[in-house]
Amino acid sequence: MEMCLNSWGLNRVLSLTVDNASSNDVGVKRLKRRLLSRNSLFMSGNHFHMRCCAHILNLVVKEGLKDIDGSAGRIRHGVWYARSSPARLAKFKACIDEESMDYKGLVWLDVETRWNSTYSMLVSASKYERTFKELSFRDKKHVSELTKKGKGVPTEEDLKHINLIIPFLKLFYDATVHISGSSYLTSNIYMFEIMGIGKSIVDMCASEDEHLLFDPRCKIRLADWMVRRYYNKDDDDALKANLESSLKSIYEEYCVGFMPLQGNSDEVQVFGCVSDPYGTVEFYLSEGCDNADNELTTYLGEKLEHNMEINVLEWWKVNSG
Repeated sequence: MEMCLNSWGLNRVLSLTVDNASSNDVGVKRLKRRLLSRNSLFMSGNHFHMRCCAHILNLVVKEGLKDIDGSAGRIRHGVWYARSSPARLAKFKACIDEESMDYKGLVWLDVETRWNSTYSMLVSASKYERTFKELSFRDKKHVSELTKKGKGVPTEEDLKHINLIIPFLKLFYDATVHISGSSYLTSNIYMFEIMGIGKSIVDMCASEDEHLLFDPRCKIRLADWMVRRYYNKDDDDALKANLESSLKSIYEEYCVGFMPLQGNSDEVQVFGCVSDPYGTVEFYLSEGCDNADNELTTYLGEKLEHNMEINVLEWWKVNSG
């Protein structure tokens, strides 16, 4: 990783996003020490180790799927049987024609270790509830082989289970697709996705980020609204205080980074100061941060942008002059 940073010419690093796995912790700590020794980390590396939101969602869904492991397993074996040979697939298609179904896609066999493919399999299988039932009547080997090798044929109860869980899985599937994009900014949308999942789950049950602050459509007001809506008052106050403190710290460091210091650059450095006998850096910190507070207050006090198609990076490029 350090070699890559050198080859890319990256002298300052804000964060590194990795899977939420303990095996990554040792490597990240070692890299952090190396980058700190080179004075390459923003805010002394306070925000360096970021855990991948998509990976955390993946762990949550895998745990949840254990509750329907029996139903998902029987459906998986049913799909496997239908796709295991050209003759069996032809029988399955004949059952589709017999039922005069509008849906003409094929059933999808998942990769068991990838929950998103399991979701796709369950969605496709849910379209063929009558087809699986008809196949059991037409093909006796279908019943005997699945009973012998698996947990039996998919039942009506199994299909009820997956029809109940598919809407929940869709929330996680769509969120994972959105926050895993590589051609657009994602740090300002993950809070939307996570809070959206939480709200939708609450609604379904009832029926039976710092980066977000720099999105001119949201700023701190959306975060404040979400926190008040989904947390109790004690947690609400603590989260808002932490958010505001982090935002101010980021702006202070950004402000100091652009201070026009005078003197020998080899002797006086803003970050990781080598020599500062006169307290120059402390002075610039206090003076510069006052200006930063004013700029920050002005930005947060301005009206929100209402264009939902706005490109956040392009907006800052145009408005940062």
